[in-house]
Amino acid sequence: MQQRVANLKKEVLEMLRNGNCHPSSKMSMIDAIERLGIAYHFEEEISEVLEQIYGAQLETKDLHMVALRFRLLRQEGHNISADNYVFIFTKKLFREKLFPSETVLHTTKRTLSSDVKGLLSLYEVGYLAKHGEAILDKAITFCKNHLKAKLNHVEPEVAMQIAHALEIPLYRRVKRLEAREYITIYERLEGRNDQLLELAKLDFNLVQALHQEEIKNISSRTFIFVHFSLSSGSTILRWWKELGLTTRLTFARDRLVECYLWILAIYFEPSLSQARVMGTKVLGLASLLDDIYDSFGTLEELEVFTEILRGWEAHPSEQLPECLNIYLITLINAVKELEEELAKDGHQYRAHFLRQEIAKAAMAYLEEAKWSNEGYVPPFEVHLGVILISALFQTITCGCFLGLGEIATSEAFDWLASFPKILKASTVIGRLMNDIASYEREKKQDHVASSIECYMKEYGTTFEDARGKLQEMIEDGWKDINRESLEPTKLPMPLLMPSLNLARASVTFYRSEFDGYTDSSQAIKDHITLLFTQSIPIN
Repeated sequence: MQQRVANLKKEVLEMLRNGNCHPSSKMSMIDAIERLGIAYHFEEEISEVLEQIYGAQLETKDLHMVALRFRLLRQEGHNISADNYVFIFTKKLFREKLFPSETVLHTTKRTLSSDVKGLLSLYEVGYLAKHGEAILDKAITFCKNHLKAKLNHVEPEVAMQIAHALEIPLYRRVKRLEAREYITIYERLEGRNDQLLELAKLDFNLVQALHQEEIKNISSRTFIFVHFSLSSGSTILRWWKELGLTTRLTFARDRLVECYLWILAIYFEPSLSQARVMGTKVLGLASLLDDIYDSFGTLEELEVFTEILRGWEAHPSEQLPECLNIYLITLINAVKELEEELAKDGHQYRAHFLRQEIAKAAMAYLEEAKWSNEGYVPPFEVHLGVILISALFQTITCGCFLGLGEIATSEAFDWLASFPKILKASTVIGRLMNDIASYEREKKQDHVASSIECYMKEYGTTFEDARGKLQEMIEDGWKDINRESLEPTKLPMPLLMPSLNLARASVTFYRSEFDGYTDSSQAIKDHITLLFTQSIPIN
């Protein structure tokens, strides 16, 4: 299998480097490569091709190709303008064709609405909009309406593509899940590239085997239907089982596989295994910390607990229940073990930043516990400032940065600690989606006020109005991410990807206003099965 993959990679490289291949064909190939999850093999070649396309004139008025070019270049970080873009994206022609005035013949609009491929491409482009690009917001609405109307009037293969796009737009999908699902779609498309398809299938299975190796020796979680062969190597779940925390913290959620899925959404590539493993360990420990403040300790106990945690001294306290002492000692020792592992590469300084992030999260949790204890509903902005820390996105990103190579410099950790705009935007998306998804469940419990409740009280609105405001903030967050991802960026793109990918993971876990992390028995169970237990049949 490895040799076949190597041969296929050579063939794909030759296609990408073929100077006689038309730019439109290369763009279609790059789009397929990215959606099939194999772009990490060809990053340099893809960048070179897109650089050439960026500098060349696109001699076509085909909506699909114009929109595809725009999307590929923006995804690559090129700061191209929707207003000044050639053909369709010039303001005059774009508005006349897509949104004709009363004085313009409506035949143009009808012609455009019949171009399903173009509509799909334009629809996907809309989700890469920055602030001030209202034309792309309108494009989403226009395309969505026409695509919905066509669902029952097109071939099954086309209907599948439309339904897939309308469920979650491409730019907001977790890459690994998109690869698995798109392989099924691509296999049924006319004009598919069979070499790309075969490479995608083989590569998916090979990478899946690595992911299985990282999470093997699973506990009694009933939704995993495969037994992995064991080796002497250390794995995440073996480490988790040996910690024994979930048997001591019986009130806490045992969600390590879900934690791994969150981290896999950030970095799935084989070369980033250490970042994935360390990130999962950090998130697993931090998730238990969340449950301690949320579901167990009294306010007095939590104040003592927080003070000990901030000092990072592994000494039990008589003022705390045994389970909290055990957690503190385990957490402190676990971070120490990570520090010792990092020291092998001279990266032990990174553990200092992790301790800072965990302590910040604990302080935010304590503030929430005080509000809950007092029955206090804070002003919306005050509440938001605290929950953006307790959302753990900084902590998760720090955990992933631990296992990166030399690219994760001390300056990168300083940047992370400053809560940069792109990460804050991602956190707004994740936290507010979480609050919307968990509102009904938490309303029935003795729980700290959510952002929805804070907004409703401060502004005297209904739930629907408050939810609408949060959804507006979520969309603004996406536009902030889109802007911060364009060149020139403050950091290399691999260090910006966690912010974008955490937002994507939030869409997966909290879609349809359902908390898939707390209750993973539905869609998340299916995702876990799809990614970790079902290999792709190879003909």
